[in-house]
Amino acid sequence: MKFRKYLCPACRQKTGVEIVYGHPSYETFEMAERGEVALGGCCIDLEGPERKCTACEHEWRITRREVKFV
Repeated sequence: MKFRKYLCPACRQKTGVEIVYGHPSYETFEMAERGEVALGGCCIDLEGPERKCTACEHEWRITRREVKFV
């Protein structure tokens, strides 16, 4: 899994991480412990937030394209 920090729209710090939904693998759990991703829970919410700020805890959604399931 690729690790990247994002600019938080609330506090303007580059401390935003991806929110990972579903049952985490061992690797994903370790990444969450290091603050590289945030765990979003087992239930996948298609309208839920996609990123979380590790500084101010703000969560937000930034969808650039429509998600399609087949």
